[in-house]
Amino acid sequence: MRLTPGDGIGMNHVRVSATPIRLTWKGILTWLTLFAAIAATAAYALSRVESQIRGDIGSSLQTVLATTQAGLQTWALAQKARAATCADTRTVRDLIVRQSQLGRTPDELRNSPALRILRVEIDPLLRSGSYLGFAVVTQDGITIASSTDLALGTSAFGKQDPHVVESALAGDVALGVPFRPADGAKPVVLVGARVRGPGEPRPVAALLLLIDPALEFTRVAQLGRIGLTGETYAFDRTGRLVTESRFDDQLRRAGILGTDGRGILAVEIRDPGGDLIKGFRPAIPRPLHQRPFTYMAEQAIQGRSSSNLEGYRDYRGVEVVGAWTWDGTLGLGLATEIDRAEAERSLRIIRGLIVSMLGVVLAVGVVANSLVWGRARRLAQALTREQTVRTELRATYEQLGHLHHRLESAKEDERRRLAYELHDDFGQTLTALKLRLRMKGNEAEASSLVDTLIARIREIAGGL
Repeated sequence: MRLTPGDGIGMNHVRVSATPIRLTWKGILTWLTLFAAIAATAAYALSRVESQIRGDIGSSLQTVLATTQAGLQTWALAQKARAATCADTRTVRDLIVRQSQLGRTPDELRNSPALRILRVEIDPLLRSGSYLGFAVVTQDGITIASSTDLALGTSAFGKQDPHVVESALAGDVALGVPFRPADGAKPVVLVGARVRGPGEPRPVAALLLLIDPALEFTRVAQLGRIGLTGETYAFDRTGRLVTESRFDDQLRRAGILGTDGRGILAVEIRDPGGDLIKGFRPAIPRPLHQRPFTYMAEQAIQGRSSSNLEGYRDYRGVEVVGAWTWDGTLGLGLATEIDRAEAERSLRIIRGLIVSMLGVVLAVGVVANSLVWGRARRLAQALTREQTVRTELRATYEQLGHLHHRLESAKEDERRRLAYELHDDFGQTLTALKLRLRMKGNEAEASSLVDTLIARIREIAGGL
């Protein structure tokens, strides 16, 4: 049997495929495209959620601000109404007229029977609200009556809040802004109403009610609070805080207030340059009153009502979001703020969840593709080894084919050589032997044996 290169295992038909590698790369690209699509969708959803949350925060801040402003305006109207009602009470009016007819010395004013009766008449009103006392100021600016004797015969009230006094003496009912009296006592807000004498065209005096802003005024402002760090407060044109601060304890720990200090009229709404609560201290120390207003206070004092949801520092230096307005009727700025960290807590949670989900998807994809890539690489290595083995086998098979061909050629040559030798050499030799035997006489038997041998040799030679 002759072997040919096409026999056996068919090496000439072997092809090693790169399909697993191509499929793996295709899978990776498909997964990366899918992940990019998921990430883009998540980013879009997050931006929509962030926009919605910021919108809700802004709406809540504006609602709180509007509610607080309406509450303070209602409170202011109620205070004006009380002052006007008290000033128009006939008994109170008559007593004030009698007191105004006295001299202006403190002793004469203090010893007046009209003053003692006036104090008794006004006392129920003072007890019914957050009042610290009352005072009566005449057209000459002198205090002729008050809850205490210290101000009698002086022009203290006319100097401390001239707007309220002048407005009341002009016939209007006016509410002032909180201030701290010269004696350093509690903060005071004045509400003044005119007192007319019988048949006189102009007021004879102004009745002033002294309000404690730390009580009802602050309570109305602080009703509007959002969350744990929300604060609504009021401030005047100089940037002074005129309501109690929610963060007095923090301000004391930061050294802004003394041990027993209170924020009202002691804190200015200015940007300290960093978070004082976390220990920030400016590199170049300077008094807080020399620092710029906070972004909110600067806008409000200029009469701009707005909001900021991106974040700015408040008077503590804490990053907050807020809304504000300037109320011309009250003569005060109003702001409601909340720490940005608290306002964006839900947003951070949602952002964290989305990022975590993307991380899980990415991790699963990486692991899955690593496994697929590993299997594909092992398969490729196995195919490479198989290709190498088959190539080696093909080369060996071709070598064997060449050897087989050479072997067949050698056998043919050897067969022809043997046939030649047997046919020619042995035949000639035996023929010569036959001839010699005939000549010596034993011819028949020797000739027969030689004939048989010759025939056999020819038969063998022919079969090679």
